[in-house]
Amino acid sequence: SLVKQRIDVLRENGVTDFREYFDKHPAEIVELASLVRIIDVNKTTLDLFHTQEKIDLQKDLSILMQKDVLQHFREELLGLIGPTKGFVWEGPDKTFDGQALDVIVTGIIPSGSEDDWSRVIVSIVDITARKQTEEALRQSEERYRSLFTNMISGYAYCQILLDHENTPNDFIYVRVNQAFEELTGLIHVEGRKVSEVIPDIQETD
Repeated sequence: SLVKQRIDVLRENGVTDFREYFDKHPAEIVELASLVRIIDVNKTTLDLFHTQEKIDLQKDLSILMQKDVLQHFREELLGLIGPTKGFVWEGPDKTFDGQALDVIVTGIIPSGSEDDWSRVIVSIVDITARKQTEEALRQSEERYRSLFTNMISGYAYCQILLDHENTPNDFIYVRVNQAFEELTGLIHVEGRKVSEVIPDIQETD
């Protein structure tokens, strides 16, 4: 491939540390991206990027790629240059109509193409829905955390401990809020047993 030919030229010119070289010469990443030729794509890929024409994905990669994706392309090159002869990354991308995507991109050089990179097989997995679910969960947890922390009532979430007869005999403070500490005077109790925090509690009626 033209990319491999360019990499070989750089090696002949004395480049040994490609990570350092790419850091010092970021324009080289764009140049190498422009040399990539996409031979074929399947319908799933067309659907993912909201296009019906393969030619849309066979254009100059340096034009198609967003800035952050070009940085991932840098890591792809380093993976292909390295001993693994492959790469995997997770990050943002966009469809042709501007819709945000989150994807996992994996690439390998198949057997027989190691020397010239004439073929590199790339798979793209859409994880947008998963990321949206994770973000919704994060926001929900953040709202709960804020409510828990700022509520004026004391609150303690505890784990009951059972003896060998399955009878409750102690509990652990899993989480308490600030109001609980202020109202009870018990601080730094999370992760501790109540029998440790209040040693004589079992003797109290």
